[in-house]
Amino acid sequence: MENKVALKRDLANLIQKQQEYQELSSTLQQMREDKNELEGKIISFLKDMKWNDKVFVFNDHQITQRSTWQYQQLSLKYMEESLRTYIAHKNISFDIDEFLGFLKQNRSRKQKEELKIS
Repeated sequence: MENKVALKRDLANLIQKQQEYQELSSTLQQMREDKNELEGKIISFLKDMKWNDKVFVFNDHQITQRSTWQYQQLSLKYMEESLRTYIAHKNISFDIDEFLGFLKQNRSRKQKEELKIS
């Protein structure tokens, strides 16, 4: 009986935490979108004014604009498309499907236990 009471309490707590998590995640997503919109607006202004490489100090914060590169994830789909293009371009005989099967079969994986709440 005591175990059932503890399980019910833990499940109620889990459901509450899941709801809090979803609410915070939604709030965080909105904040991320707002931040990105403001950042884009400021960067556009700096470019228009040709102040791209300037360093600003505002309310004890140093603000520097910089440019970085983001790369596409190395997914199996991307690798397959790239290999097919490369092999066709170089006229190489290679069994892509066998190679991709090998990659899929030998990649590391972990099993994760979880509870789904719906």
